[in-house]
Amino acid sequence: MSFFTNNFFSQPETSVIGIDIGSSSLKVVQIKKEKGRAILQTYGELGLGPYNKLAIGQIATLAPDQYASVILDLLKEANISSIKGGIAIPLKLSLITIIDIPKVDAKDERAVIELEARKYIPVSISEVTLDYSVIPQVDDTSLEFIESDNNKISQEEELRKRQKVLLVAIHNQVLSNYSRIVQDSKLAIDFFEVEAFATARGSLSGERNPVMIIDMGASSVKIYVIDNGMLLSSHTINRGGQDISFSISKGLGVPFDHAEHLKRSLGKANIAEEAKIRELVNMHADYIISEIKTVLTIFQKTKSTTISKMILTGGSCMLDGFANKLKENFSCDVELSTPFSKLESPVSLQETLKITGTTFSTAIGLALRALQN
Repeated sequence: MSFFTNNFFSQPETSVIGIDIGSSSLKVVQIKKEKGRAILQTYGELGLGPYNKLAIGQIATLAPDQYASVILDLLKEANISSIKGGIAIPLKLSLITIIDIPKVDAKDERAVIELEARKYIPVSISEVTLDYSVIPQVDDTSLEFIESDNNKISQEEELRKRQKVLLVAIHNQVLSNYSRIVQDSKLAIDFFEVEAFATARGSLSGERNPVMIIDMGASSVKIYVIDNGMLLSSHTINRGGQDISFSISKGLGVPFDHAEHLKRSLGKANIAEEAKIRELVNMHADYIISEIKTVLTIFQKTKSTTISKMILTGGSCMLDGFANKLKENFSCDVELSTPFSKLESPVSLQETLKITGTTFSTAIGLALRALQN
C-alpha cells in the first residue's frame, strides 16, 4: 500500500472523489477529467462537532461508524455521485521521517530499510505498515568530514556510499479503523494517503525551490518543508483554531460558538471588543510564528539555503492579519493556497472558491491523485 506519492505535478487521467477527515470537519471534493482537464463537479463540508454534541469548529473524535455517518450525510448534501477515490490519514496518526542507509542492491533495499526503521518506530515492525521512497541524490554540503581509521573521507565520497530514504509508517490498527469507515460508508476507496502529501499536491504549483506549507487546522498547525517536489520535513505545533476560539470565549465570557463567529468576523465587520479579541488572537499568532522561526532556522542551518515561499492553507489560515504578520517576520513571499485553481469551474463560483479554497487543499490533492491512478 502506498501512503504517498512524490510527484505532486502529474497529469490527471480519470474521475473521482477526495475525502479529508479533519479534526473539526469533514471535506469532500468530486472532480472528473474532460478533454485533458480536471473539472470540479461538486464539493462540500460538514462540521464534526454536532455529531458529538459539540459546537461547529470544536474538535470531535468519532468512532468509525460515526465517521461513516458523516460521510454518508455529506455525500447526500453535496450531491456526490462517485464512490471511488482516496481518503487522507491525519499526520498525527502516521510517522514520517528521513532515514539514512548504506546503498545496497534493489533486492536488499526493503530489508535494510526495515532494519533501520526499527530505530524510529516505537512499536514492533509487525504492528505497522511501511512505505518508503528513495530520495534522488543531489549535491549536499550538510555533512562534515568524517574521520576513518587511516584518513579523512570527503563528504562527497561518503555521500556516494549512503542513500536518504523518506519513510512512512502507519499503525495497522489505524488502517483497520479507516477500512471500517470505508466499509460502513459503502465507498470504493482506492488508497489512503498521509495528509502531508495530499496537502502538498493541492497547494503546490510546480515550485522547485524550497517551499514551506503552513496548514492551520482546528487542533494544530502542521508545517511541511518541500524542496524540488520532495517532502524534506514535517512538524506539528500543538495549537490551532480551536485554541484561539476558546481564548476568545474565556476572555469575553461568551459561548464557544459565538467566539468562533467573532474570530471569523474579524476584519469583515464592526465588532464590539475588537481590540480585546485581536489581543487574544495575536497571543496565539505570535506563538505560532515563533515556532515557525525555529523550524526555518533548523532548515537553513541543515541545508545552507532558505525558503523561497510560504503557502498558507487550512481552515484557520484566513485569520485576519496573520498573513501580514508572516510577511513582517520573514523575508519571503507569503501566499494563500488556491487549490481550486487547479480545476476548471464555473466563472460564477470562482470568487467564492478563492475564499473557501484554503480549506480544501487536502481533499483536492487526494482527488488529483485519484485521477492520476
